[in-house]
Amino acid sequence: MDKLGLKEGEVIQHSMISKSIERAQKKVEENNFGIRKRLLEYDDVMNSQREVVYKKRKHALFGERLEVDVLNMMYDSVEELANDYYGSGMFEDFNMELMRLLSIESPVNEEEFGKLKPEEVVDRIYQDMINGYNRKVETISKQAYPVIKDVYEKKSHQYTNIVVPITDGKKMYQIVCNLEKHIKIKVRNL
Repeated sequence: MDKLGLKEGEVIQHSMISKSIERAQKKVEENNFGIRKRLLEYDDVMNSQREVVYKKRKHALFGERLEVDVLNMMYDSVEELANDYYGSGMFEDFNMELMRLLSIESPVNEEEFGKLKPEEVVDRIYQDMINGYNRKVETISKQAYPVIKDVYEKKSHQYTNIVVPITDGKKMYQIVCNLEKHIKIKVRNL
């Protein structure tokens, strides 16, 4: 602008300069639009992730679909672990990771691990985990049900919810349960 002899605040009326400014402004606006669009896409991803986390949190807090969420997490863990080690020839490391992360030994031996498809390995390990999970649920149920039944029969008019202490020999858990709901579930499962 100095070369053209224009001073500060003077109106620019040359068509070449006006078109150049228009093109520059258009590029800046397109760039800003792209940035806003990308930001909205990121926001949508974060919002969907937030919804999933809050839904799982709600399930955990209120005991809804808790078993389904736990089983899904177990399957995802097994699948990730099997896919990480499949075809690597590091069966011992795979077995150690199973012990470290999931507290189970591999139900497949080294030879089977190399021959089976990853999905078959995942299914066998997952089934082994389900069996262990069901044993723990049954053990906890055997410990908790007599307490729940006793309180329901004697003091259901006084209490709606109770806290049942459960132990696995190492840790003590306090489980809150609705008396009527758990008695109905137990009767339905008999």
